[in-house]
Amino acid sequence: MAINDKLRAGFSNDNLMPQLPRVCSFALALPLYRQFDYVLPDGMPAQPGMRYQVPFSGGHKMAVLVSPDGAAAEGQVIKSVLACFESAPLLSAHLLELAHWVADYYCQPLGEVLFQFLPVLARKAGPLPVNSYSRWLASEVDADKLAALQRRAPRQSAIMQALLQQPQGLDALQLKEVHSGWRAAIKPLQKRGWVSQKSCESLPATQLEPQPGHPLTDDQQQVFEAIRPTLDHFQVHLLHGVTGSGKTEVYLALMQPVLARGQQVIYLVPEIGLTPQLLQRLQMALGNTVVTSHSSQTDLQRYRSWDQFHRGAAQVLIGTRSALFANSDKIGLLIIDEEHDASFRQQDGVR
Repeated sequence: MAINDKLRAGFSNDNLMPQLPRVCSFALALPLYRQFDYVLPDGMPAQPGMRYQVPFSGGHKMAVLVSPDGAAAEGQVIKSVLACFESAPLLSAHLLELAHWVADYYCQPLGEVLFQFLPVLARKAGPLPVNSYSRWLASEVDADKLAALQRRAPRQSAIMQALLQQPQGLDALQLKEVHSGWRAAIKPLQKRGWVSQKSCESLPATQLEPQPGHPLTDDQQQVFEAIRPTLDHFQVHLLHGVTGSGKTEVYLALMQPVLARGQQVIYLVPEIGLTPQLLQRLQMALGNTVVTSHSSQTDLQRYRSWDQFHRGAAQVLIGTRSALFANSDKIGLLIIDEEHDASFRQQDGVR
């Protein structure tokens, strides 16, 4: 239907004003220096940075909304969006602004730039996985009630006893080991208020015991004291030192006040090989709120790190250069380790 026909269809006896279709502009991962306009169905959210499925060239593609204020030329036929995959933007207003700047500065199509800002899994059409799981916890219950439960409902009693022995609760796999029919048995316990369910993050498992860092040397302390007062505003510092001189200890000391006030840290390294030992070092100091992102991981692993950092479940992201595009509005510190390394500088396309 041409847009003029749509406008005529919007007239009614009760309302003499035409119901204008919502036309929005979208970016697609194509080597074309333009955006594409589609009509958004009524009731579908329209926020820049959200992902949609749109018809294109006989098939369909994933697209990112860049402007809710598209326009249609006279007589132009505009296709409708097929689906929306999120209820909130994946890309913040800041990243969208940065993508426009990068596309302009490096003379690259906006769609191709925007898709580099997304993890690979999010570049594909479809809903994204949930990076959380449920745990069930038991409340304190009178011994007489527990004894009555054991006589009346042995299966519920077995689940209750298992939960009481684990103050941190049990997840679905652990409950299945207690009894294969645990889901039906746990519902009455929840109705009584004896068992509660909570959502937990699927953060990387670590068996490392947190250990305090080494005391800073006089030179390290001098560097720390020089940088710390500038952590509340943007400023660049170059820390020069030979291998083994303790730069990582200075980084860890600087992270502490940043993380303590609820901000996050991006820690860039030039090579994948540096991440395992660095991850272990940071997990020893900070626990399992440290996640990684590099090309040796699966698409799902990289998305999990990106998503957990985006939502604030993870406080520190270690990664190679693409980790720079992590989506967060709480960045308090950006560390570029071995910044002289050529691996940080892409030599083709978006440089």
